[in-house]
Amino acid sequence: MKKIILALSICFMASWSMATTTASDFMLDEQTYQSEMAALDQLEQELSTPTFSTTSSSSAMVFAQHGLQQSAFGLDDMEWGPFAWGFCCWPVGFFVVAINSNKSKNEKLSFWIGTAVSVVFSAIGSLSAGS
Repeated sequence: MKKIILALSICFMASWSMATTTASDFMLDEQTYQSEMAALDQLEQELSTPTFSTTSSSSAMVFAQHGLQQSAFGLDDMEWGPFAWGFCCWPVGFFVVAINSNKSKNEKLSFWIGTAVSVVFSAIGSLSAGS
């Protein structure tokens, strides 16, 4: 019984000391608040003004203006369905995507990229499991 009373009194004192708060805990420093918000407002202004375009049509226009062909395979060209076939189940994806004559060059390349990523992740996992 003494242990129960002792444990309850310790819990009561601990909760009482945690429950005491002062008004200074909730004081707001207006000057600090304004300076932080001014920095955030400036950042918002910089991010909201469009300074460049990442669309593939604008990059294609730049290439066309200089008489160049756009030949690099980018993230916009990635076909995610064939990538998933290569990443998740490449043996079946080989028949569904790689040797299918109805698939485009981008779809086949996305399949091989997915297969390569899967092999790299598997190698990293097997090396880290062996350590």
